[in-house]
Amino acid sequence: MKQGTGKTVVVGEQNEHKLIECQWAPDGIQMRDGKSEGLKIDEKRNLPEKWRFGEAGTLLLDGQASVLLFFMIISVHIPRTAGSSFRELLQERFGDRLAYHYYHFLDAAMQPVDEPGPGAECLHGHFPATLHLSRYPNAALITWVRRPLDRIISEYKFLKQSPDEGNALSRLIQDGATLVEFAEHVGNRNRMCAYLDGQPLSRFAFVGISEQFDLELDRLERCTGLRLRKYHAVNQSWRSTRVEMSDAEREFILSINEADVRLYEHCLGAAFSW
Repeated sequence: MKQGTGKTVVVGEQNEHKLIECQWAPDGIQMRDGKSEGLKIDEKRNLPEKWRFGEAGTLLLDGQASVLLFFMIISVHIPRTAGSSFRELLQERFGDRLAYHYYHFLDAAMQPVDEPGPGAECLHGHFPATLHLSRYPNAALITWVRRPLDRIISEYKFLKQSPDEGNALSRLIQDGATLVEFAEHVGNRNRMCAYLDGQPLSRFAFVGISEQFDLELDRLERCTGLRLRKYHAVNQSWRSTRVEMSDAEREFILSINEADVRLYEHCLGAAFSW
């Protein structure tokens, strides 16, 4: 498979299904085999139930690879949701085809670059989900969520142990903020929803549950076709959430993160309905 100009991808023969050109049309997927006048499928409304996207943009029909579509995978790393562990697996899977955006673009070697290279197939980092969709309008969005209270505690402990002068929340902690004061900061409320940036969950190819990371790698493959090696620990500290707090403090933190609580509960229910 090789990327063509614009949104067009030239592909060859795959499992006896031959397709010369495949193009995303404004209202769906435009496919031409060089003989017929083409087949147009609306990806949102009329995509046959047995069709789904597989690894590297493979469109599957009855479980068989039929069409290869190039698209970028955008992995939104919400802080303290096992994103470092996931990043390590993406590095192993994509190699130099992985790019990052942590404050600015980085190549696979974590060196600053102006933009991802033309061969990049996955972009991972701390950024709102909408940020790169103008650059990659047909990207497959992926992210992970975590029980909100645990995520907040984990981030507080992480930033306290590993200060980051470029991070306003880290500076708040270094100035002596308690866990409750950290959680109460306007920039730290409902942060998982903030990273979704108004994108509906239906726009995401996969939203994983961090607490079930190992099992969720199997669901990731079922949802996207992206096969990653089973989990190995990179940053186990994200799992640690032991901290002393009163019931009133716990309830207060949850009350100011109601949107994240609803998001997590919805994603948890959706994940285990498979």
